[in-house]
Amino acid sequence: MSKYIDYQLLLAIIAIPIILVVLFPSPYYHVWYDSEPDYIANTLSIYINNHPVDYIHPALTINYISSFFVHLVGSFDSMESLVKSLRMVLIYFNLLIIYLAMVVLNKSEKHHVYLFLILLLLHPSSFYYFDLLNANIILGSLGILVAIMGVKLQEKPIIFSFYFGVILAIGVATKYSFILMSVPLLISIISGVLKITEERFQISKFLTLSTSFIITS
Repeated sequence: MSKYIDYQLLLAIIAIPIILVVLFPSPYYHVWYDSEPDYIANTLSIYINNHPVDYIHPALTINYISSFFVHLVGSFDSMESLVKSLRMVLIYFNLLIIYLAMVVLNKSEKHHVYLFLILLLLHPSSFYYFDLLNANIILGSLGILVAIMGVKLQEKPIIFSFYFGVILAIGVATKYSFILMSVPLLISIISGVLKITEERFQISKFLTLSTSFIITS
């Protein structure tokens, strides 16, 4: 397991949420689009009443992870501390999935992971939602994970097809438009049926991963 641990990369992953949430936090009372109060209301409703107030996108993944965290902690000093804590948890959850998907599952080079994180933070819409409680906060990681599984379907079709379906379902439960991420599966099926050469399949892998980033963003 130690061969999958890159301490420099882990240090960068640990630092990103601290910089965004602790040092330069977005005002928790800022309300624009996909406002955090909606997600806070759903989180607390699940914690108290065991069901959300409404279904935004439907964002079930975000709301239930947040509610579980509130259940573990129990109480917070203020609404601001609650919001910042949930932001921190979800950002770490997002980065952990990216690390597992790219380093452990895909065995990507370290500079590829850095490049993906840089693009994720430089892209205007993904950066805006990166540290706010909303359905988009974990779509970057789910997108790269389902894309990598899509291009690995030919290696272990049964296993990766199962996990692909599970992650796709989690993504749709987070945001309905995530159903578009079934594109990697279609590419893999078509390449298998048409017996596309290895060289062309490598191109399709690149296009699939690129598509995952663009759609998820």
